Amino acid sequence: LAARGLRSVYLSDRESVFATPEADDMLRWLRAAAEPGDDRLLRTALASRSLDLPLAELARLEEDELAWEETALRWQSFNACWLRHGVLPMVHALLHAYDLPARWLAAPADASGPMTLGGERRLSNVLHLAEWLQRRAVDLDGPHALIRALAQRLAEPGGEEEILRLESDAALLKVVTIHKSKGLEYPLVLLPFIAAWREEKASASRSIGFHDTEADARVIELDGKHEEAAALADEERLAEDMRLLYVALTRARHALWLGVAPLSAGSGRKVALDRGALGQVLGAGAAIDSLAGYRAALQALAEPAAPRDGASTIVIAPAPSPDTRVWHAPAPPPPGAARTPLRHGHAPWWIASYSALVQQLGGSGALAQDAPAPTAEPEDARQDQALEEAIAPADVAPEERPATAPRGGSWHAFPQGAEAGSFLHGLLEWCAQQGFARVLEAPDALRDLVARRCTVRGWEAWIEPLCDWLPRWLRTPWPLPDAEPVTLAGLAQPKSEMEFWMPVHHADARSIDAVVRGHLLPGMNRPDLPSTQLAGMLKGFMDLVFEHDGRWWVADYKSNWLGPDDAAYGDAAIQASLLAHRYDVQAALYALALHRLLRSRLPGYDPDTHLGGALTVYLRGADAPGHGLWAVRPPRQLIEELDALLRGPEEGNAE
Repeated sequence: LAARGLRSVYLSDRESVFATPEADDMLRWLRAAAEPGDDRLLRTALASRSLDLPLAELARLEEDELAWEETALRWQSFNACWLRHGVLPMVHALLHAYDLPARWLAAPADASGPMTLGGERRLSNVLHLAEWLQRRAVDLDGPHALIRALAQRLAEPGGEEEILRLESDAALLKVVTIHKSKGLEYPLVLLPFIAAWREEKASASRSIGFHDTEADARVIELDGKHEEAAALADEERLAEDMRLLYVALTRARHALWLGVAPLSAGSGRKVALDRGALGQVLGAGAAIDSLAGYRAALQALAEPAAPRDGASTIVIAPAPSPDTRVWHAPAPPPPGAARTPLRHGHAPWWIASYSALVQQLGGSGALAQDAPAPTAEPEDARQDQALEEAIAPADVAPEERPATAPRGGSWHAFPQGAEAGSFLHGLLEWCAQQGFARVLEAPDALRDLVARRCTVRGWEAWIEPLCDWLPRWLRTPWPLPDAEPVTLAGLAQPKSEMEFWMPVHHADARSIDAVVRGHLLPGMNRPDLPSTQLAGMLKGFMDLVFEHDGRWWVADYKSNWLGPDDAAYGDAAIQASLLAHRYDVQAALYALALHRLLRSRLPGYDPDTHLGGALTVYLRGADAPGHGLWAVRPPRQLIEELDALLRGPEEGNAE
């Protein structure tokens, strides 16, 4: 097939990749790369068949010291690549340094044997070996251990993963045994030797096996001289051949060619085609022992085939005469004109978050002049909190802050910034996971946690104040609209750091801003959200979700510093901070996320009955008259407008 220009592959090959010449050469390469200063190992690698260097080049290296030094430096670079990046990158570097892929693929195929079928076979073997080496290197210590492992495997090849891989994904003629073809389908199938058979004969030099029907057991006749045993074994052989014939005849999708001839048995001259499976089909079980009977059987096979489109479905034709023609692939058609895309631009699909919506807000309540591009979505709750703290404008100008933070255990003097905010969030998250009420019952465990976390940050002076603050936070009553006050310690089964994802279909942040402005603190001044297009997903993490008096609430902790005492955390100051940071948008979006969760999980859900609302908790204002809390029950119209806005026309209003 290769001599005629027809590319093929033998899919039933069970040869091991470690039995190929490339495996031996790979071992030579590794030894030279592991010790590039050893001239003997390097010369052996350079003379390997796979490296395929011309003899003139090898002779020049023996005589030209500069060329040899340059080659030694190249192999030292392979050694450095191996030690730094691994064996697989090193092999790739070696292949490209000597231009082996291009040289191998340009070489004509050699039809002398299955192990030398051209460049694709070589390249496939080398890459297969390189991948095996990379996997083994994970469990071995150093290059020399890997070399020993390869040498041992070459001495004892075997294993399913080492069977030769298909060298190309291109359109190839597939040579496959009938056993291997079971369950597969091919467009065209040729069975050139389907009429042949291998008869079981009595012989003193071999044993014969057959199934004994009376004993219902497998029997092996060791001396093989009994004619009866041979007849039973041949009967089983014919039954198996019939099964394989059925498999072979049912693999083709469009057309099937059968090589049929009036074959004889052994050296006999009499036609004995009926001893094979195809002969049994042609003669319908009768003997085909003459040339005339053979031709009559073929004619009988073709006649019942009903014509279709003027041609019979079965055609009897003489075998073509041998020739030496070579098939040449047709030239590819010239490229046509470039196609014009119907869509202009790309869909701005991305994963947004509350932090991404407000990151362009300046501290003055206006858009920053050099606004950055939208940031990547936070991976977890702590990253979300850190991002929110980092981009938040300051509530109090630097010159208005005290030069030195007051002492005496006041939480107004606790460190400020993203790290402090993430620290406090982490403590409250741990309390929620342990159970708020249980934390109050185990002060020693709380002190141990606080001490460990403060020590790694150099905040040892804050261990005692924090151990005092946390229980006070857990007992602080939160006044809720249209509900009795609630404390963290009194919550039953709260959920902390719940992650949500909401699909968004081409919504504009300005549209979200307009909906929030119309329903939450209407008429009050606040910075505009930037004109950011949302298309993709909206992601967030809710600090706390809890149920109280039959209604569900979402709470978000804030560590903002508004002033040096409790008077700085009055209702007006909290509202001003809330609007400057646009926490009203966060509250609305988180309430919508809770609404969608309840709608999908709570039977008979009604937002007026079951949805409580959103809480923004300023932790440093816990001792203020309002306990640092801004609580809102978003009107149903706000939730429905936001829901429809994020769904977009693609989803409509379907529940």
